[in-house]
Amino acid sequence: MTGSDLLTGLPPASDCSTRTWLAGRDLRWACYTPAAGEPVQWQAVDSSGRLHATTWSMGSGTVDYVTSADGGCTVQRLPLPLPEGFQVLSGNHRDVKANAAAGVIAVTVHARNMATSASQDFVFVYHYGAEGAPPVLQRIHRVGLGDLKSDVGMTAAGVRMDFSTLAILPDGRIAVSFNDSAHTSPAVAVMQASAAPAPTPAPAEPAASQPWRGGS
Repeated sequence: MTGSDLLTGLPPASDCSTRTWLAGRDLRWACYTPAAGEPVQWQAVDSSGRLHATTWSMGSGTVDYVTSADGGCTVQRLPLPLPEGFQVLSGNHRDVKANAAAGVIAVTVHARNMATSASQDFVFVYHYGAEGAPPVLQRIHRVGLGDLKSDVGMTAAGVRMDFSTLAILPDGRIAVSFNDSAHTSPAVAVMQASAAPAPTPAPAEPAASQPWRGGS
């Protein structure tokens, strides 16, 4: 399929507020409008069909992890518990990935300590909840020293960190971009141990029944 084929049948961009397109069986693309009342620009979908996204508030510098298990009909919004005094100052400083096979969802943000102006990279690790339940936050990791003052974009006067990115490896380990005073050009940190939930132990085999013995 060529680039021109992908554009076949697209309505004007103004007709699609969700910025999400689906191809029908005739390979003609149409705007997809989720049933939820609030529009969400979904960033990822996992093999179970669950949708994942992050939303950023410019005014408060906060980030929410947003997810849906039913194609967007209902939305679960989980605010990231940033430490007090930290704010995310750019919408580029966030990313989310999910690996249903590994049982891991990860969100990263590059947040500024408003007291020191230094930035810290965080990774929030979630495990999938019970069917229909939202994912459960398991761990919060600080990545790097968190001691570097960095900015974003072409207008940055000093060190730049333009985008936060992460990946979940097949074994459940997480790789994430970060910077600090020892890595002024953004580097990649890879988790040494898997973030996947521990396997549920198999139920023990019942002990073989013993013959009854009557007492004297």
